[in-house]
Amino acid sequence: MDQIRQDEAKSTWNREVENKIANEFGATVHPGMMFNLAKDTMEKTKLWKIVKKMPKGALLHTHMDALVDLDWLIDALFTTPGMHVYCEQSLHNPKLQEFAPIRFKWLKSEHSKLISQHI
Repeated sequence: MDQIRQDEAKSTWNREVENKIANEFGATVHPGMMFNLAKDTMEKTKLWKIVKKMPKGALLHTHMDALVDLDWLIDALFTTPGMHVYCEQSLHNPKLQEFAPIRFKWLKSEHSKLISQHI
């Protein structure tokens, strides 16, 4: 693995590739660059072919907005029968709304009737 990483650091992740990405997308290339800028190049590497075969792949840390399009997720949640949106604190003013954790939960219809009665 170390040898593959070293080889690909020279052959794939070099200044020429970085310049190509920077010119094509008008972006600054750096080690933590946006995933979608590096994805096409990354998927052509030997290391990627190895990681892809692993049960968990290389996903050790991620952010929700990198996993799924949030607009799609919200639409899916609001159109899925049995899904409920709730917050455990009051949302009566804009300041509270800004930082309040909103949660989604699927409930069977008999549970949703009980919750609706308490609201």
